[in-house]
Amino acid sequence: MNSTLRDVPPIILLNLDHESFIFNEKLSFICEGVMVSLKLRGIIYAGQSYFTCRFIERTGKMWFHDGITTGRRCLPEININRVEDKLSLHRCGEKRAVAVIYARDD
Repeated sequence: MNSTLRDVPPIILLNLDHESFIFNEKLSFICEGVMVSLKLRGIIYAGQSYFTCRFIERTGKMWFHDGITTGRRCLPEININRVEDKLSLHRCGEKRAVAVIYARDD
């Protein structure tokens, strides 16, 4: 499917309904002849009646947050660039990925 974009939003949230989604580092669009990229910045997980998430810095460093177990703190995790099997990101403990967040760097 081809679409024409007049503007690329600063943030895109994609709902995941299956585990075949490939976690690409970035999404790229051509908008009025200019390449615009959004980078993976977060993964939201659901299960056991609540949500958790992973935040991803510009450097690729991932942080885990679970308000029940970590409170207001985020715990550092591996750099996403070192995750060999990106499909493993579909799971975080007992929870499964339900959404991803991509954001522009500019």
